[in-house]
Amino acid sequence: MLWCNGDSRERYGYQPYQVEISFEFDNKNGKVTKIGKKGKYNNLGYILSGGFVQGKRSHYVVPEMNTESGAIEILQDDKETYIDDLLLTKKADIGEGGVVKVKKEFEFFALPEGNEKKPVFYIKTDRLHFGFTPYLRMFYSKSILDGIPERYKDIEGISYTDGIFGFINKPYKKNGEIKNYSYKSRVSFEDAEVIGEAKVDSESTMQILLAEPKPTSYNLYLEQDKNANKKNLDIYEKNFTIRGFKQYWLKDYVENLGLEDSKAQNMKFKIHPLKEGTKFKGKIYFDNLDEEELGLLIWALKLDENCYQNIGLAKPYGFGRVKVKDIILNIEDLDKKYNSFNFDYYEKADLDKYINIYKDNFSKKNLNSRKIDEQKPVEELMLIKSKVVKFEDANYYRYMEIELVQAKGRKVNEFRYMNVLPEILEYEKLTKDFRGKNSSKQKKGNNRSRKNKNNRSNWQTHNNLMAQAFNKAKKEKQKRKKK
Repeated sequence: MLWCNGDSRERYGYQPYQVEISFEFDNKNGKVTKIGKKGKYNNLGYILSGGFVQGKRSHYVVPEMNTESGAIEILQDDKETYIDDLLLTKKADIGEGGVVKVKKEFEFFALPEGNEKKPVFYIKTDRLHFGFTPYLRMFYSKSILDGIPERYKDIEGISYTDGIFGFINKPYKKNGEIKNYSYKSRVSFEDAEVIGEAKVDSESTMQILLAEPKPTSYNLYLEQDKNANKKNLDIYEKNFTIRGFKQYWLKDYVENLGLEDSKAQNMKFKIHPLKEGTKFKGKIYFDNLDEEELGLLIWALKLDENCYQNIGLAKPYGFGRVKVKDIILNIEDLDKKYNSFNFDYYEKADLDKYINIYKDNFSKKNLNSRKIDEQKPVEELMLIKSKVVKFEDANYYRYMEIELVQAKGRKVNEFRYMNVLPEILEYEKLTKDFRGKNSSKQKKGNNRSRKNKNNRSNWQTHNNLMAQAFNKAKKEKQKRKKK
């Protein structure tokens, strides 16, 4: 193993590599003493190093292949899992004909082709884990779908969602037997077009990162013991449960994350949002929906009073908050349509009538007449769709950071602690309690322009509520241990 300066690797556009070499090895001390071109020294092999990480300084020397040790078979399923991981981590794309093509800058991680030879690191457990660096990504034995509780999978019949939007070749259980079925959608959507002139908000035009949810953040996406330390968290093994649907807090400000100098060039994307207050208009057509299905469709659009929808790109930054209103429900009068020459056969209908039909019937059939509005998942959804975070509270609802600047310029990586994400209702209570106790410390003066709201430095050094919530849970755990 060799050493080099990590900063210079980044400065000069370092790329992962592997090169055939020859080398001398001191068996007594277990060290490589000399490295040169192939044929210069007694031992043949490779020198390699993976992708750049700040502070990483290792290069690895691997001896040539030992043909007498026997081959280890890599199963086709494991190859496909590895290729899926290349796609997930943006190291490869799907090209013409569905062929996976590794990007040029990541060819180091490509599987060998034909008679090509490449050093491979591996770990053998109940399956073979392999990669091209010593710190390889290990495969989980289960998929995310295994984390869905059986009560959601072992059911008969068709869900409201599938019944409204349709499905193709989907397995359903009928009379205890599972078969594949297809069913066409009974709704169609027009494009929602801008009313008047569409104006781009140049002040909010910015670069964002096209990041995706990372399954490896299992502390966030799986149900966890709130008091567990990072070594005892559930992962995608044994019995685990996914937490549910990901939602974003609505914001009345736009975060500018200062990505102009960011090095993640392949993940950058420039957005050109329309001005705040832009209005759209569109139509939804439905056919043969029963009253319950129609009520659910309307409720899903309208939600409760003072609720918003959150659509499009850049939702975590504060974009995409829209209000669906002025909904007009027109229902065909079939008697007029088919028994007269009257072409005015649409009649306006009451939205709440159908919403209440859905709620009442669902409660009776599935909740023993308990109100659906009082169920925890619905309460959480309506809260996060109605609460609009103000700028002065921004620090309570921000993302964790790799380099959070604290007092005296000290930087902290908040991800390293693998903190468990609080639930929506739980966290809302924590923030209220915290604000009540610290209201006297709040800074005055909230009359900021939108331009000033884009400046995150105003709130980066505020008290971190998340940290306090986690510390509180830690202290409670310690108290229980003492008892």
